[in-house]
Amino acid sequence: MSLEIAQSLTLTVNGKPVPLSNATDWASGFNFNATIPPAAIDADPNSTTIVFHTNKVISPRSMGQSSDERTLGVAMDWLHIDPIGN
Repeated sequence: MSLEIAQSLTLTVNGKPVPLSNATDWASGFNFNATIPPAAIDADPNSTTIVFHTNKVISPRSMGQSSDERTLGVAMDWLHIDPIGN
C-alpha cells in the first residue's frame, strides 16, 4: 500500500463518518484506531455496517511488485472491536 492510499483511508459506520487516528509502524504496516460513537450504532441497532474507503486503488503490477493486475486499496491484517463501558 502506498502512503497516499493509507493517508486517504476513511471509515463509516452505518453511513456515519468515524474519524481514524493512526500510528505508523513501518515494521508491520499501519495501525489505525477509532472510537465508534453510540449514534453510529444507534442508526441501525440490529445490524452494524463498517465500511473502509480509499481515494484510489492500484495494482501490484503498476507498482512493479508482481504481474498481478487486480486493483487493490488496503489489506487488513486484523480488526479488533472492544466495547467501551456503559
